[in-house]
Amino acid sequence: MSRSKTSSAIIISIGAIMIIFIGVIAYAMVTDDSFSSPFNKMNQSDFKNFEEMGNQLFLLYDDGYLTVGEVLGTADYHTKKPKVESIVSKYKREIIAIYLVDKDVVLISFGAVFQSVDGIAIRRNNAELKNTYEGTGFDEGTLNYSELLENVFHFSAGL
Repeated sequence: MSRSKTSSAIIISIGAIMIIFIGVIAYAMVTDDSFSSPFNKMNQSDFKNFEEMGNQLFLLYDDGYLTVGEVLGTADYHTKKPKVESIVSKYKREIIAIYLVDKDVVLISFGAVFQSVDGIAIRRNNAELKNTYEGTGFDEGTLNYSELLENVFHFSAGL
């Protein structure tokens, strides 16, 4: 009889330890910055900075330095496009890739968190923001936008 009580106590203790362990992991995921988008910490000043970055990237396109369809990852800045590195230097830690998807639309991606990706879309000349762009790797029709400023949008794709 005492053996049965000991076994039950051990099973209950292991269950309690597992529940505590899962709770600690869940708490760490919620509070850890690596599990959230940099967008969540940005404000109006940041959005204006991204608008200016977009305008500078459009000027590089107008000068022939960038081409439509060009994708720049963080590893490419210093070797392939140093002018781009100087433009995005303030947010270099947050930016994963830059997509010049159209002569009037640039997507600046913060990368993936779990099953979704997000970033900032900048447009000029009232260009239409599409739900998909070739060369971005986002599934067709998955891009959603929320306006932050007149020509600056938060985009998200995925879950």
